[in-house]
Amino acid sequence: LLWALGAVLLLDVGLEAGIGGWTSTYVDRTTGLGLDTAALVTSGFYIALTLGRLAGSILATRLHSSTLMSICLGSGLIGGWLLFATTGSAPLTVVAVIWLGLSFGPVFPTLLGIAAATFRQGPGKATGAIVAMGSVGGILLPWLQGTLLEQRGPSASVLLIAASTFSMLFVFTAIRLLSGRNTGSAPLRAREVPGE
Repeated sequence: LLWALGAVLLLDVGLEAGIGGWTSTYVDRTTGLGLDTAALVTSGFYIALTLGRLAGSILATRLHSSTLMSICLGSGLIGGWLLFATTGSAPLTVVAVIWLGLSFGPVFPTLLGIAAATFRQGPGKATGAIVAMGSVGGILLPWLQGTLLEQRGPSASVLLIAASTFSMLFVFTAIRLLSGRNTGSAPLRAREVPGE
């Protein structure tokens, strides 16, 4: 369970860093907006990510964390596939990038909360482990996205985003089902951190 939560965070952090790092180049190459406007799209992503974090903190008082995660990951999946499907369309690319920022905003803090609540015997160890995995994603995915952009073209680089959003939703749904979390009305069952 801890490895699965870490895998979701690995993809989330990697996607956030990759989108933030390569959006300007992608937008410049595919939409003809120019680097100055493309840089604004990247800024829009980070603004949306920040607003998503704030919205997530408000929604967390009304929704169970697992439900919030499922909504965010499902929304991210829509944004990822919209970005992939609309390569070359400036307005839809901007919408997709902003949508992804809003969707991913709540994921990091919510996932940390889930890990701490799930592993009540060692919440610090659990969150530390998944944050370390997230850092690995922040190293690997931007590099992979840039490599795909340069060697295989823009469509391949955004296909990575779409496939990764699907993978995040798939893994988190499996976590919910395997831990008996079908309804979102009760917290994930507490577990011990491996090695304790």
